[in-house]
Amino acid sequence: MPEVKRVKLAEGIEGAIRPMPLIQLPTSLHAELEGWLNQTIPQLVADRKSNLFRRHKWLSTLRGKRSDPAITRDASNMSVPLTIWVSSNTRARQIEGIFNIPPFVTAQPLGGEREGAGVQESLKTANALQKFLESEVRNPLALDGYNAGEKIITEKTNYGTSALKVFIEADKVLLVPPGDAVDIIRGRPKWAYVSFEDLIYWDGYGTDTQAMPYVGHEFPRTWAEMLTWVEMGYYEKSAVNAVKAFYDDNKPGRDSSSPVTVIEHPIAELYLNFPTTVRQNEDGSTTIGLPAALIVDYHMKAQKILRVTWNTNPRGVRPIFVDQFDVNPDPRLLQGQGVCEKLEGAQDETDAVHNIGIEAGKLAAAHLIGVKMGSQAEKDLGGGDPIMPGDLYASEDPDDDVTTKPLGDPNAAVVAVQLEEHTRQYVMRMFGFDEGSLGDTTAGKRVPASLGLSIQREGKIPTSHSLSKSSNMYTDAMYLTIDLYRQVLPMDSLIAAVGQEAAQNLLTTVFAVADVEARNQFVINVTAQDASTINEQRKNELMMMTQFLFGFYDKLVQMGMLAAQVPPEFQPILTDIVEKIQNAVRLLLSNIESIQNPEDVIPEVAAAIRELGQLSQSIAGGSPGGAPVQSGAA
Repeated sequence: MPEVKRVKLAEGIEGAIRPMPLIQLPTSLHAELEGWLNQTIPQLVADRKSNLFRRHKWLSTLRGKRSDPAITRDASNMSVPLTIWVSSNTRARQIEGIFNIPPFVTAQPLGGEREGAGVQESLKTANALQKFLESEVRNPLALDGYNAGEKIITEKTNYGTSALKVFIEADKVLLVPPGDAVDIIRGRPKWAYVSFEDLIYWDGYGTDTQAMPYVGHEFPRTWAEMLTWVEMGYYEKSAVNAVKAFYDDNKPGRDSSSPVTVIEHPIAELYLNFPTTVRQNEDGSTTIGLPAALIVDYHMKAQKILRVTWNTNPRGVRPIFVDQFDVNPDPRLLQGQGVCEKLEGAQDETDAVHNIGIEAGKLAAAHLIGVKMGSQAEKDLGGGDPIMPGDLYASEDPDDDVTTKPLGDPNAAVVAVQLEEHTRQYVMRMFGFDEGSLGDTTAGKRVPASLGLSIQREGKIPTSHSLSKSSNMYTDAMYLTIDLYRQVLPMDSLIAAVGQEAAQNLLTTVFAVADVEARNQFVINVTAQDASTINEQRKNELMMMTQFLFGFYDKLVQMGMLAAQVPPEFQPILTDIVEKIQNAVRLLLSNIESIQNPEDVIPEVAAAIRELGQLSQSIAGGSPGGAPVQSGAA
């Protein structure tokens, strides 16, 4: 646990907060860093936002609205919910495959002993760690991983890209009225969703945020929050004062109806490697020190650095991880492809064909009525006046006096529906859906066999690839999370999740080893597969285990029959063999997720075999090798 220090807050109030030491860069390096950020960040943000108009168009489509104008005035303007149901079904399958099929995370010990009590102890520690991490991910007051993951899946499914941030939230200091007491709300490790619209990144590195010159995200922070951070020693007071001047009360254009304290300031939190020292050489030259892993808070409008501090993550890991739905055609770009982009052409084409079919049907139903000039019908119907439905007229030759001409072809609507059906079949093929089971998260594997084989062969199920990418991202995030728990460990949550004894074991064997990364202690895996695939795997797994257990039971029965025939000196050996077999099976079953409690399927027969052997020997008179009792003797 980090040390806690006493600091003097505003108005002479004292409170204990965790230190976040600021780094005072040399003047030349500070100016160089600030100038670099001033030059690059506006361009990076402009490049990212240049394509946001497409996101607004796709959002309109997801809401069931056409982004294009109507075909003609007063014509149909209906949108086929192609993108809507694909997005909804794909998103549901990913949430189901990642969060709703426990366990979300699994932990296995890495290295160490291979047999004996050490193996059992290592497995016990790994199981306790897994249980703790599982509870933290699903607890909205802890990591809040479920809510963050749901937002990430929604955004990346629709638009192609989203991000996860793993961090330790800062301590908060609040005055408790009516006295001068200070309430310190302790920060703890958190997972947070970072929208692509807020991400600050460099293209050319794909999704590798660790290799970029810097990576970060923008967010609003009120003036009151900034003042609190100054008092807590998190922000440079001089830099914040410069920002205050930028938002002066008398500054032209400022909304005077909003108090200064609630004005939101655009902050960019950036992770980068940058030198912190400059050494003067004897010959008058200067040598810049090695780069260090830093965190920089940068005011985007005032173009001022508010703080520079250390990135204390192991090896300076940058805690922003990017998740893509499908890879961009240019793999160097961070922005991936989502459902909206992949279906944009098909959606527009289907909407156009659909509305043309509706218009054709309307025209075919509304005929043009023609009246022969000079006929009685013309006189009765009013000559040039419009003819309305229900008008009556008397004519000796109605077929000659009045005719109807269809304005459209009724077959056009049928053709439009057929074309629309072909497009849906194309989408089914692209995403592996069974349209007869829309909304069912397991529908992807219930397509016809020939179509399913074709889809696998052509590799056109981006959902499966997306789940694989998510698994990799959450696994990296989980390793960093374990390392953050070594800095700030919520013992109350740990004890509540695993109990007092297991919590103490984790504290001493996992969270106290600050110089060893979690990757060197455990193999962490995040389960992320298609729900139907997992269900099929579990079914096959249980069938195989049933066959295995039948063989195991058969061996135990044979051992029991053998116990009635072996001499007494072999009884301990036979019992020991049975116990070893049971231990091996128990160890195997404890590593299979489908079997929650191995003891439910392992019979304890070693003691029974021992008693059976003793009973058989006493019946035989206790003589070694005595003949077994013969049943049915005359």
